[in-house]
Amino acid sequence: MKELLIKPESVGGSGESLCITPETTGFDYLTCRIRRMLRGERYFSETGACELGIVVLGGRCSVESMAGSWSDFGSRANVFEGMPTALYLPIETEFNVRSETDCELALCFSRAE
Repeated sequence: MKELLIKPESVGGSGESLCITPETTGFDYLTCRIRRMLRGERYFSETGACELGIVVLGGRCSVESMAGSWSDFGSRANVFEGMPTALYLPIETEFNVRSETDCELALCFSRAE
């Protein structure tokens, strides 16, 4: 098994700071992206052939999707303060994330067959 301690290539600002893929870890199905967003920033994407778990690592955001809408969720300032908040989106779902505060998200995609 490959080393599981992976450090981000870029830190600070907004945008994707870390991407863990099956090719880089040896996992069969899991891709995980860590994304930092500044207050008011938007991120548009789709799940494609994957299920998606959005975990709010810190801050608050809102999500609109073909599967529903969730406003102003996330209950901790950072990963050291309280329990995380997570949202599940099924395959073939377009979604839009808007950061209500500066926030950091883990986008955990799992191929679904």
